[in-house]
Amino acid sequence: MPELVTSPVRAGQYAVKFQQQYRWGDLIRSNRVEFHALRADTASEHGFFQHHGENWIGFSVYLDESWTDDSQPELIFQLHGDKDTKVEPSRCPPFALYLEGASWYWNVRWDTRVISTSLGGEGERRVWKAPYEKGKWVDWVIHARWSHQDDGVGFIRIWKDGVAIVEDTGPNLFNDAAGMKGPQFGIYKWPWLNGPSDVDERVVYFDEIYVGDHTSSFEAVSPPKD
Repeated sequence: MPELVTSPVRAGQYAVKFQQQYRWGDLIRSNRVEFHALRADTASEHGFFQHHGENWIGFSVYLDESWTDDSQPELIFQLHGDKDTKVEPSRCPPFALYLEGASWYWNVRWDTRVISTSLGGEGERRVWKAPYEKGKWVDWVIHARWSHQDDGVGFIRIWKDGVAIVEDTGPNLFNDAAGMKGPQFGIYKWPWLNGPSDVDERVVYFDEIYVGDHTSSFEAVSPPKD
């Protein structure tokens, strides 16, 4: 379960710790420990990010010193589509921060079809990749306008530690009437469902999480300066 801790902390008094092990016991395999952000007006995870909507997101993440390379991937932040029907198959997230091997990377997926027929959607692009950093806070800011079409509307801009690293344009959403759910933070390591990998434990911390709409700004969602 997520746990409030007093160290390490990016700002203020607390951060959220996520700890996940391949086996929490002899019988249970754990591949996910996350939380969803909820809308302030409806207390729901649904209808957070809409087609042609514009948003700002900010958060800080700290990979524990124990973090080591793993050939099997995981993700620690995702925006997930909100399926139109319960019978629609499971799908990968349209926007997520993954780790694999010695790197982390931002990935974008989209689908113009009302009912997606594949896990990965209609298209995918990796918009940034670099060696991951552990034992330190890393600040992320995202500014995006969402579109499931190649209509000149969709874009994603990303800043890392205040430096612009991504200026991406194009479709970045699944064709869902409700758009995308609220952000998910934590650890999702799906390969562990099928067996062990190079590691058997992951620990990550999050702090300074902000979500804004088109009226927000870089300054409003950026973690405080040291």
